[in-house]
Amino acid sequence: MSQRLIVLCAVLLAGACSTALKTQNSSAPIAAPAKALPLVLALPNYPLSVQDRPTTDGQAYLTQLDARLQSLPKIDTPHSRAVRAGVLFQRYQALGALTDLDAAYALAKELSASAESDADALLLSATIHSHMHEFDTALALLDRLGNAQISAALRAEIADARTLTPLRARTLPNAPLTTGKEYGELVRYANDCIDRGELACASDYFHQAQFVYTDVAPMPLAWLHTQQGIALLRFEQPELASRFFRAALTRVPNYYLALEHLAECEAQLKQFESGRKHYKSVIAQTGNPEYMAGLAALEASAGNAESAAAWQAQAKAGYAKLLAKFPSAYAQHAVNFYLEAGELAQAEQLSAANFKLRQDASAYILLAETKFAAHDLKASCAALVPVFQSGRRPPEAVALQQQLPNCSI
Repeated sequence: MSQRLIVLCAVLLAGACSTALKTQNSSAPIAAPAKALPLVLALPNYPLSVQDRPTTDGQAYLTQLDARLQSLPKIDTPHSRAVRAGVLFQRYQALGALTDLDAAYALAKELSASAESDADALLLSATIHSHMHEFDTALALLDRLGNAQISAALRAEIADARTLTPLRARTLPNAPLTTGKEYGELVRYANDCIDRGELACASDYFHQAQFVYTDVAPMPLAWLHTQQGIALLRFEQPELASRFFRAALTRVPNYYLALEHLAECEAQLKQFESGRKHYKSVIAQTGNPEYMAGLAALEASAGNAESAAAWQAQAKAGYAKLLAKFPSAYAQHAVNFYLEAGELAQAEQLSAANFKLRQDASAYILLAETKFAAHDLKASCAALVPVFQSGRRPPEAVALQQQLPNCSI
């Protein structure tokens, strides 16, 4: 697996993992709609269509991943394990199957323990361990790698996940944006804008990033469109968000991150039949209890109490298994589920465990939400203070603050 491909895995997974705050459940505060929609959304080439910006056929890309796995040599060597882990990890990024992630993680642990692992294998293993929120192990692997240049991006992502640092001052204007800026740099600026609560600014950067990407692989553009859709969904614009999720699915069929967010949009828009279909598809594809909980919420909204209870039970069983096996990786994702289920003690325990592991904005906001649910309004406000003091105004934090009397920041 090439170093370039490993770095791309890290970029895509950073976005995927950061979506914990980008979905809403019925017990959480709802963000207020953006005051004015970004003008860039009215442009005819946003998102870029496959005709305007051709990339490799998405189904062919997925078929190639399957073929690569089938064609790997049967001889078990550190190199063959690294290649297999890399392909499984790629397929997980596209289709979201937890079985692929489990297999890639098991191989990453073997690579971590092997003295024969080369630089690419160590970087891949560190990326997978970081995705599982095993940050100390990931950093130890990067220390073994010994190349500061190729480990810098992942080190920065781990540092961001573990510490709430003040947002950097912008060095690029909101608009017009200069051409030639790298894809990753524009994405970072877009995410900073979202943290500041500035949807238009973020959309400008996401829009520009689609033009500076010049490779033929379909995943980066599918991921980019999904990130724009998630931003719109966070700012309570599900109908506009759907457009970007559909564009992502045109590039990579069954791309799980776009598919499950599309189902969420449809649930919010009361398009229950299509939302149900998409939830069932992504559940079958991934086995992820988060999406079972999403379908349970859809069925409850549609008035199907029996079906909602059945899916809720499946989600609870699924989360129990994941938390028993990978507590660090799934504590963050499970908090909202237990809040929605009314199991406050479990939600508070998981939120505290997540906060001990990482102190980024998402961890502070999850802590604030659990304190809010427990009617500890003073503690909820206190958890939001560092987020706002860092220069951030994400929509979830703003919405929660508005429901807290005497919480002036």
